[in-house]
Amino acid sequence: MTKNKRSSSRIAAIQALFQIVSNTSDAQTVIREFIEFRFNKYNKTYEGVSKDTEFFNILVQGTHENIHSIDIYISKHLLEGWKISRMNSAMVSLLRAATFELINLREIPVGVVIDEYVSIASLFFNKSEVNFANKILDSLAKEIRCDKG
Repeated sequence: MTKNKRSSSRIAAIQALFQIVSNTSDAQTVIREFIEFRFNKYNKTYEGVSKDTEFFNILVQGTHENIHSIDIYISKHLLEGWKISRMNSAMVSLLRAATFELINLREIPVGVVIDEYVSIASLFFNKSEVNFANKILDSLAKEIRCDKG
């Protein structure tokens, strides 16, 4: 995965969303903690890569504020009988952030969104789970953007 500011911010956003859900933390508190303690402590780097803090904030806050409508989109693309509540929380956080981007950040091409999140998935999940994420994201993109590129 190419490490650039936006890619790095996406990874941090997924981790922040996971923290919000796992610890039932307030989104603003988690955003502030990430920026103050994880980004700024290391000259706005986290895990060795600069972050786009504005993009990070938009992803986390926007995803959190729209979580219910995002979950409706995701749920429509799961196999019959599957529910978000049955899924790994990290995978859900990844799919939520990607869905938020597809819906709200239309200046980012669909292919970029899918490629970025599939690459991130490959950092955390096995091949079958990465393929699952790719399939869901492709399906979501077709519904949300009515295209794939």
